[in-house]
Amino acid sequence: MVGTAAQEIEEKVKQEYERNKEKWVDEAKVENTQEMLITAFQNRFGIVKPKLAAKIRSIQSIESLNSLFNQIFFVQDENEFKELVDKVISEEE
Repeated sequence: MVGTAAQEIEEKVKQEYERNKEKWVDEAKVENTQEMLITAFQNRFGIVKPKLAAKIRSIQSIESLNSLFNQIFFVQDENEFKELVDKVISEEE
């Protein structure tokens, strides 16, 4: 009886894992890209203020994050980049 219960629990855990695996992978991609973008900003412009970091972390679209990452190498200054971040945020709402 204990073996059967353990098998049922194991099966439920496997099902839960399979059901959520893709979501977890997507969330990890977004978080990694957010951190990569914050690091790129820091490398290009210096200190990242908490407000900007929070804004970047609020962006959940991997496409938008990748686009911002590419743009960080072409903007003239940090204000231009911040404007792009604000534009992305306003379009996601």
